[in-house]
Amino acid sequence: MISNQKQNDYIKEILKNAGFTHEVEYTRTKGVEQQLFVKKFYQRISTHTARRTFITIMRDKGIADKTIMSISDHKDIKTFNMYHQVSNYSKINAAKSVFDNF
Repeated sequence: MISNQKQNDYIKEILKNAGFTHEVEYTRTKGVEQQLFVKKFYQRISTHTARRTFITIMRDKGIADKTIMSISDHKDIKTFNMYHQVSNYSKINAAKSVFDNF
């Protein structure tokens, strides 16, 4: 079994070799201050990213939260909800489902 840190190193190496080297911007908030950072895409990916992506995709597909939580081993709904990131695609589909028939 390999450590999480080593696994993340391997993921980054694979993504770098696959050409995911474009730069991405991201922000971090500390108190009221927000800082902007720029990194290569492959440097931003980890097992945690995969966990967030898995939860977001499963929720977008309509899988019950309890089912996803049992797979991801979340015990607390508040913590679980922090992993879901609503995509633009989901927002558009939600609006269309309500307003397309007006």
